[in-house]
Amino acid sequence: MPELVDPAVRLRTSFLAAVAEFRADGDFPVPWFVTEIDPAALTDAAGFSAYISRLLNERQGGTQAVLTCDDTNTASRRVIEANGGRFIDMAGRKRRYRVPTS
Repeated sequence: MPELVDPAVRLRTSFLAAVAEFRADGDFPVPWFVTEIDPAALTDAAGFSAYISRLLNERQGGTQAVLTCDDTNTASRRVIEANGGRFIDMAGRKRRYRVPTS
């Protein structure tokens, strides 16, 4: 079953691709976690490792995440909903969901 995972150094390539996608998406404001990334995390593996360590140390026991998908992406919507995602609202052409992380 799909699940949300903690940030990890092994996910750096995927993380950088997601950051680029968020920045390129003109339909939705760039989220705080994209604008507040340590600059070194974007250019250097050691900087990324330090950034991940900082994030994990700052976590305050959150039990939900917000996920988005395009309104027309039925497959993503079904996966999110099948894993406990609750629809919050629409932001442009994006559907926002709260998803339990534990």
